Amino acid sequence: MHEKGQPPNPDRFIGMGKNGEGFPRFNVTDKNGDFHITHLSPGDYELVVLRRFANQGIGELADSAMKQQFFPERFEKVTIEEGKETTIDIDLKSVDSDAPTAKLAGRCVINGRPGANVPLRYNVAMDPEARNDRNSRSNAMARMKATVTSDNGSFDFGEVVAGDGSIEVMQPGEKGGMNVGRVARVPVKLAANDVKNDLRIELRVGAIHGRVVADRNSQPLAMADIRLRLEPKPVKDGALKQNLGGDWNADVRMNVITDKDGAFVFDFVPEGRYELNVNRKEYAPSKVAGVVVPPGGEPPEVVARLVTGVTVRGKVVLPPQQPGEDASERRWAFLMFRGAEGQVGNNGGRVDTEKWTFEAADLMPGKYDVTCWTGSQQLKSVALEVPSQGLENVTLTFEVAPPPPPDPTKQK
Repeated sequence: MHEKGQPPNPDRFIGMGKNGEGFPRFNVTDKNGDFHITHLSPGDYELVVLRRFANQGIGELADSAMKQQFFPERFEKVTIEEGKETTIDIDLKSVDSDAPTAKLAGRCVINGRPGANVPLRYNVAMDPEARNDRNSRSNAMARMKATVTSDNGSFDFGEVVAGDGSIEVMQPGEKGGMNVGRVARVPVKLAANDVKNDLRIELRVGAIHGRVVADRNSQPLAMADIRLRLEPKPVKDGALKQNLGGDWNADVRMNVITDKDGAFVFDFVPEGRYELNVNRKEYAPSKVAGVVVPPGGEPPEVVARLVTGVTVRGKVVLPPQQPGEDASERRWAFLMFRGAEGQVGNNGGRVDTEKWTFEAADLMPGKYDVTCWTGSQQLKSVALEVPSQGLENVTLTFEVAPPPPPDPTKQK
């Protein structure tokens, strides 16, 4: 493995496994960029390349790779034949693709200073019609490139696949590792054979800190999960703009867990207006809106107060099986509770499809729209009001949803 003929710096972690089984076999490149993985059974394998950071052994790296969700630099496909040694040459500055390529480099500036050790990931936009195709998703992942900025904020992806893409700025972790947070997404448009060496990424960031406590006695709540998101923006009809791709397509996506004192901190947060979604077992989810990160500063301490959640138990009744519906699609069902009047909902989990019973815990009293997901069948949501004591033996009867209106843009 090399970077245009030079040994990779830092060393790289190599994970290898048969298609679909993860990466149970692994090694780390030596000072020359070489690696060896032995005792492999014949077959088709996937190989993943991750940056190795200083003072981390293989076991520590494998553990932190899962916990911090390091993003791979490369994916490769390798076929192992019995009795033969397979050699693979990986240039981290090139792209293993038949698609047109370009070169991409630049500088990252944070709060007016060089942004050192900031993880970056380049992605090529995927054809919307191919999003549900496993092979297309795999190809998109294989063409993804990742890097980390140097001490002076510069970065160099080397060769990347040309087209409409983006650079994701990730929340820095220790030694340049990536935490689970995405800070920003920068659109990049590259034509074939482009050489773009002057892309400038400039951000102003601050921090959000606070506590999570029980509403009834103000006791701190440890192990509360907090998600930070940009506040949805109103559109012309007064509704809130939704991200069709869910949180994965939000520009900012960060999560933290409260410590033993119920405290939390979000670092490296771009200036803007945010909402915090707070979840903890035995308590109803809560939302804190209107948290503003001012330019170059920090907002006041945020205190989220959680009320004890209530439980709804009952039975699910589905419509008769529809013509052409595969009976296997009813082997599983899943309920989602969404606040109809601002209450924060929670998912009700799987339905027991043998008895068709369910239990939805940690709900806040209020009005909900309950959606049932089962296979590919579209069902109409059911309105449900949950009192302060919860509900027992409730029956939720779902009907088939009408087909969506035709898309005028696709009509001839």
